[in-house]
Amino acid sequence: RHDGWSNNGWSGYAAIKPNGVMIQYFSPDASVKQATAGMQPFPDYARSFPIVGIVNNALDRYPTFYAMFQARGDAMFGEKAAGVNPLLGSQLILRSMFQSDRGVGPLSSTLVKFQEYLT
Repeated sequence: RHDGWSNNGWSGYAAIKPNGVMIQYFSPDASVKQATAGMQPFPDYARSFPIVGIVNNALDRYPTFYAMFQARGDAMFGEKAAGVNPLLGSQLILRSMFQSDRGVGPLSSTLVKFQEYLT
């Protein structure tokens, strides 16, 4: 199932940037070991596509969300208010889109089309 991260307390942001798609997830209740194991399927899956260039899989720790935002805000949203296009997800994309390959495929294709349009 593709909705396991949200069901296990993860949330985050995605943004289409000129050099690719950036996804940042947060899990306030996970240990480093749990977070590492929980996220590993995503970079493994992304690396399985020959078209994908660099996939960075970094795990950072912050004491609060605000501390993370101070450290990573520019990377998430760009240095300017119009720097990137944050993808509006959770409430606008149906949960069913993440529950099978039948939903994930069209969703992924749509995101790629957005990326092509922006570059």
